Amino acid sequence: MFGGVGGVQSTAPGHPRRRGKEAVVSFANKFRDKAQVLRGRIKRNTGDVTGNRRLQAEGSADKVMGNLKQAGEKVKDAFRGRGTRRSRY
Repeated sequence: MFGGVGGVQSTAPGHPRRRGKEAVVSFANKFRDKAQVLRGRIKRNTGDVTGNRRLQAEGSADKVMGNLKQAGEKVKDAFRGRGTRRSRY
């Protein structure tokens, strides 16, 4: 039941190899954050061209927030999977 047959891995709850949905969510978050940075750049540049200071500020804020979220995703990726490792000590 848990070992799998013919190269098929188990889908039992709590199985350590079950990460498909987690990878999809991570990709979706990265895509969303990158899109926010792009929207911010577009807003800021539009504000520059039209002279709209509010649009410039919104664009800058969106860009900074998107960059911060991307940094958070990178930190999560760096630490992902550490809970399953055995301690050396």
